Amino acid sequence: MSLKISIITICRNIATTIERTLKSIVNQSFQNFEWIVVDGNSDDGTYEIIQKYSSRINTLIHEPDNGIYNAMNKGINNAHGDYLLFINGGDELSDNESLSFASKHLSNYLLVIFDIYLKKNNEIVEWKVPQKIDLYPGSIPHNGTFIARKLFLKYGLYNESFKICADHDFFAKMIEKHKVEYSVHNLFISVFYLDGISITNKKLTEKEDIRIKKKYYPLRFFLDNHFFWKKVFCKLFPHYFDYLSN
Repeated sequence: MSLKISIITICRNIATTIERTLKSIVNQSFQNFEWIVVDGNSDDGTYEIIQKYSSRINTLIHEPDNGIYNAMNKGINNAHGDYLLFINGGDELSDNESLSFASKHLSNYLLVIFDIYLKKNNEIVEWKVPQKIDLYPGSIPHNGTFIARKLFLKYGLYNESFKICADHDFFAKMIEKHKVEYSVHNLFISVFYLDGISITNKKLTEKEDIRIKKKYYPLRFFLDNHFFWKKVFCKLFPHYFDYLSN
């Protein structure tokens, strides 16, 4: 049975970069997907560029929002696919076969994760996802992860109290708290451009990262910030950190 994909694209006032996102999606050889675009009431020409692709867009929302995750949640609420993939404004699928390759690996796993490229100026770095995921140091690539829609239906949408790291919070909740099974495939399917809010607002990113660590990994966070007790703990439980690294 063919699984349907929902591509969600959110954007606001990125007229200089939005078209690379739109072209990378409409040019896919695999077309069994619905496309939801949420534009946060752009007034710089972004919306006019999006309208050129309206014949392929299934749902187009053009209205103010309360932040990036509020916009993503609007997209989720309008999605009908089995899996959701976020390719947000400014980013792009890596080539015209990305969805075709990825679709072959969608299965019974509720999170299906792929590698992505990171790009800044003309430099490209590979983000390779390990087979065993540890979300304590950081998140997994949002635009490389197919998320089963049933997870949002069962556990709720993105926590909008996070302005930058709600995806990290969601993945930690799924994998650490609810033990959702995932699969990792070493195929590069998309490109993340290092010029977004999570890159430019490092202080807020660090603050939200601490919130996530305290919430899902309280013991590890405590030990990382209390060297004496970490030494004591390591003596009492010498294999604990070996377990985390495996």
